[in-house]
Amino acid sequence: MSTTDREIHYDNRFRLQKWDVVGEWDDNHKKISDGLVVARSEERCPIFGDIVPYKSLTIVCKEDELGDALYWLSYVHGGGHSREKKLNDGRIAIRSDYQAW
Repeated sequence: MSTTDREIHYDNRFRLQKWDVVGEWDDNHKKISDGLVVARSEERCPIFGDIVPYKSLTIVCKEDELGDALYWLSYVHGGGHSREKKLNDGRIAIRSDYQAW
């Protein structure tokens, strides 16, 4: 089994894919989508009301997407999240911080 085959098989276990959570960029580093991200590094976060730290981000997901979202945030940032908040509409906001310093 090639690496590509393993990655496809592994990724198919998740309903959300990496780009669904953290967004997607093209080969020229132009943003295609935001995914679940509501604020990125150095932007004001509408959920927590602060400036998002360097290389961090805030996402908002449905409760049934939480497991997939946490997996991909850990995959991208190399660790757990620092803040979590349940919103009035039942969704969950998560602040994920880059851990691979």
